[in-house]
Amino acid sequence: MKKRMISSVLVGIFLLTGCLGGPSPEENMFTIMEETVTKEQPFQEVQEPLKKLEEEGNDIFSQIVELSNEEFDQIVTLSDQALENIGQRREKMEEEVAAMEESKEHFSLVAEEIEKIENESLKKQADELVEVMNKRYDLHDKLAQAYYKALDADQLLYESMKKEDVEMEELETLVNDSNTAYDEIFVQNKEFNEVTAEFNEKKLEFYDAAGLNLEDPTEE
Repeated sequence: MKKRMISSVLVGIFLLTGCLGGPSPEENMFTIMEETVTKEQPFQEVQEPLKKLEEEGNDIFSQIVELSNEEFDQIVTLSDQALENIGQRREKMEEEVAAMEESKEHFSLVAEEIEKIENESLKKQADELVEVMNKRYDLHDKLAQAYYKALDADQLLYESMKKEDVEMEELETLVNDSNTAYDEIFVQNKEFNEVTAEFNEKKLEFYDAAGLNLEDPTEE
């Protein structure tokens, strides 16, 4: 039950100087993208409790492997704790997925604004930004599916540990299945973080190219 670290979309705190005649498509894109960040706030909020639950799960597993067959009652008790832990982690992941789905739905609004951009170079840059963000959403979906698969593998493992007649060979296979599932999480998570970093970079490049008046109000 390995830990994971998730990158988030860069949170920008900026001030926009409006133009006469209302905001430009670029400014509307800015607003949509910054609102998209707020949609992912629940995603951020589950990271710390999820990390804590993963650490607790690791601790439970470590305790179980130290026990002998003569301590079967303790194994059952700890396995029940592990199963409860899995349920809690599944709930946190569902919250994370829901936040990303809401973020994706809101971000889709930029498509209409891109159509209004007259500068072809800037329009191309905006299209590339959207392409990267959509890739990020796809990768998170794969990451979530990998995480659910790992939880399923863990659940099967601990349910089997509660069977007094379970063969050691079967448990070893289940442990290997679990480890394989977490290896996949590591791969998916790494790519997700890389694409998130790429989006953050392209996002700021777009703001700069669009000539938006960005000021950090936290600076003197």
